Amino acid sequence: MRTSDVTQLMDLALGLWFPFVRIMAFLRYVPVLDNSALTVRVRIILSLALAIIITPLIPHPIPHDLLSLNSLILTVEQILWGMLFGLMFQFLFLALQLAGQILSFNMGMSMAVMNDPSSGASTTVLAELINVYAILLFFAMDGHLLLVSVLYKGFTYWPIGNALHPQTLRTIALAFSWVLASASLLALPTTLSC
Repeated sequence: MRTSDVTQLMDLALGLWFPFVRIMAFLRYVPVLDNSALTVRVRIILSLALAIIITPLIPHPIPHDLLSLNSLILTVEQILWGMLFGLMFQFLFLALQLAGQILSFNMGMSMAVMNDPSSGASTTVLAELINVYAILLFFAMDGHLLLVSVLYKGFTYWPIGNALHPQTLRTIALAFSWVLASASLLALPTTLSC
């Protein structure tokens, strides 16, 4: 191999690093893919495939210096962004699970618990049933395509190198309050009937 070929190959690999890290963190925290049935090897392959597809479409330049302090900071930033995007999807499913917990409590079924296979925590049977239906509906309504769209738009609106800012932190706080409000609204009919 010539030196120019090696340089081009290294540039390509370095260009894939930051999108790969963000996508890998996203897939680790997104609720429909975080279960133990999806092995780490499958997540890595899926992350690499999505990084190869998404990287050429990113409109902003990607830094190519991987062996510097700045790249370490950017790697941590990409992990945080991936976690943030994944947790936003998790908030939606959390609202449904919380509503299922409230419904179970109001129906007198709060003692009927089982272990949630995705999180390992104890949850009520009704909450787990609602969660399974939500995941099935998510895939039936092309939610997996929405995941890829969110990943791409995340690189467009929050390009690599933009650190967390107060507006993002405000969005996280609003999302958490939305989870609590949504869970209360979903469980409101049984709460009022008791």
